[in-house]
Amino acid sequence: MYNESALMSCLFGLAGWRQNQNPEYITLPASLTASLTGLYYQDEQPLVCMENLDQALKNYDVWPYQAYAEHAVYAIGDKSRYTDGLVYEALAAIADAPAVLVPGDWVEVPLLAQKLEALTRASINKVAAQMITKKKLDGVTKTIFENVQLFAGVGDITQKVTKQSRFVGFEIRTKSARDLAVAIRRIGTQFSLSNPALKIWLFHSSQVDPVDFAELALPRANAFTWSPSELVLHAQGAQLFPGGAYYLGYYEDDLQGMAINKGYNFGAVPACGSCTNDLALYSQWSQVVSVTPFYVSADYLVDIGPSAPGGPLLWDINANQYVYNNNFGLNLDLTTGCDLTEFFCREKRLFTEAILKQVAVDSLLELAYSTRNNTIAKETRDLAVFALTNPDANNQGLVAKRDQAIEALTFDFSDLSPVCLPCGNKNGVAWGTF
Repeated sequence: MYNESALMSCLFGLAGWRQNQNPEYITLPASLTASLTGLYYQDEQPLVCMENLDQALKNYDVWPYQAYAEHAVYAIGDKSRYTDGLVYEALAAIADAPAVLVPGDWVEVPLLAQKLEALTRASINKVAAQMITKKKLDGVTKTIFENVQLFAGVGDITQKVTKQSRFVGFEIRTKSARDLAVAIRRIGTQFSLSNPALKIWLFHSSQVDPVDFAELALPRANAFTWSPSELVLHAQGAQLFPGGAYYLGYYEDDLQGMAINKGYNFGAVPACGSCTNDLALYSQWSQVVSVTPFYVSADYLVDIGPSAPGGPLLWDINANQYVYNNNFGLNLDLTTGCDLTEFFCREKRLFTEAILKQVAVDSLLELAYSTRNNTIAKETRDLAVFALTNPDANNQGLVAKRDQAIEALTFDFSDLSPVCLPCGNKNGVAWGTF
């Protein structure tokens, strides 16, 4: 797995688009022309040029932008098509739009640049996904464990936890293995009353805003329930949240009824030979994470809870009170596998050749399958198809060259991360995805 937005911030800009020299076309923004390696997409194939791409992509008149309207309300970032046929983006909030655009309130949106950026980002994602798929088929990338819950069994419904307007839950610390991530696939709950929309919040000690949340629909009282979740905890050293701790839990004021305590002791290794398999479960998840129940008293949540402006926000973590035999009605179902985001970012230059080839292939595909009807369309489409496959020449087509670049990339990454990308093992290392 990898985090798309974080990976994009690393790989976007490895290569760039050469600035357009034709005065009839737009000036590209610096975000598209920047090239960390000094390499440019147009240099991969002569057909990949601004004039051809503009002619192939310039169906801007059918893009679904609303027409500019006098007296309308516009927020910052809203886009609208003005009477000159161009699209503009609001730079300021406008409560009562005038008949004529105010220059300081609007900026023209370079639609060709938008399309080039979208094409480039899609190509980068394809390269990463293809490399992961290749590693998967080779039996190289792996999941450490899947679907392991913290403990087995349910709580006695008489063991209710008195609410005190606290934040309660688990402090979770990922251990030192690099390039690993823990996904919370399901959240187990047991409360005395139904909760149609209980939010489980995920915070991290490195930022005041919550990382994520899961909203659980819990229709049954007293019954233990597993609810699907897509919360991911990145390992220490990960680019998103280096080190620190995660805090997963809920605000007691949001809870209907009371939590039912299982009484599991998080401060000791489960006894061997018990009637549950808690020891087997513990032996798996404890290698990757440490889990400690905690609560934060109401005094430390004033003005930063869910009902506060801008809330909820992280409290002073020095106020955490740790307990070991109270799960606050919660259980977790964990999957641990390789998160290759930071690893890819550390070795990002290895991606350059494959990204160059993929962007060129995708650009030629846009030309080959363009529905534009203009004087160069037919000739350009035929040349683009030939360049992709090159069936009548000794040299390979661009698709084959792209495939070779992906193959070389997978080889370059072999054994650079012993845990997540070891050398190929045809005996079949386990694979899993988040």
